Amino acid sequence: MKKMILILMIIISCQFVNSLSAQLSELDKNQIISEIHELIIRNSQNQPQKFTAEQLLDRNQVKSSIQKAIKSNNTGLAIDYFIFYSTILDTLVLNHPLVAKEITYNLRDVYQNIPSISERLSYYSSMTDYYMGFYDKAEAEILLYMAKNPNAALSSDLFTLIIKIYLNSGKEQQALELIENRSIPLNDEQNYLAGQICYSLQRDDLAEYYFQRVTTQDYMVEAGKMMA
Repeated sequence: MKKMILILMIIISCQFVNSLSAQLSELDKNQIISEIHELIIRNSQNQPQKFTAEQLLDRNQVKSSIQKAIKSNNTGLAIDYFIFYSTILDTLVLNHPLVAKEITYNLRDVYQNIPSISERLSYYSSMTDYYMGFYDKAEAEILLYMAKNPNAALSSDLFTLIIKIYLNSGKEQQALELIENRSIPLNDEQNYLAGQICYSLQRDDLAEYYFQRVTTQDYMVEAGKMMA
């Protein structure tokens, strides 16, 4: 039942993203959906990740199409492919992290020269490790990205994720150092996490400073409970 619900969610996601990926053909989209559908079924049945010759051909055709788009400087088409994948990955990370992990692994070498997508793939890969409780692996993934891109500021999502990883793995001091060195203003979730981290470090005054910067109702309620 869960498998069918997830497949239905993926189909809905694909319909939503059609307007954002106008350059993709229906064949391209169907090949991607078929690949992910097969991965979900095999993962649900604990089967080895093996594909028939026809399925492998579909996967290779999609990958080849992305590579051709990049080589011909049609970056827009290459990004459209990724947008189509990413909307599905948003669902898979929570429901089938192993499937999400394999997809990000398969796409990594294709998009290695497009920094924005390379970072997003690092995010999905780290997120799957995080949700499976592999905090060290999730941290290593982000640190590797940072080492390869020393001059790039982390996106909001990736920054939030590494703060959560540190918070859940007892590395509050490292998290606070990242927060204090962040040149971009923190969003509500990040301010709330910063407050939690400071309370864990018994930095109550600093915790209240971050909690008072929260404006979203849900986070304000939780922050108020911690300050009470």
